[in-house]
Amino acid sequence: MKALTTISGAGHASTALSSALGMAEAMRLKKDPHMAIAVVGDGSLTGGLVYEAMNNAGHIPAKNLLFLFQ
Repeated sequence: MKALTTISGAGHASTALSSALGMAEAMRLKKDPHMAIAVVGDGSLTGGLVYEAMNNAGHIPAKNLLFLFQ
């Protein structure tokens, strides 16, 4: 089976989780079985947007989001 992969650059690392969260929610609404994955490092924690995304991630029912912090 061929893996389907889409890579999206989100600009600054602080926006990566927000972008992945939006993709995960869109896939959930479309009943798409794929996952959205955000991989970020400690530089992403300097922007407040990542904290807003973490807060919002706790309030949506999407089970297809993976947040990897390295």
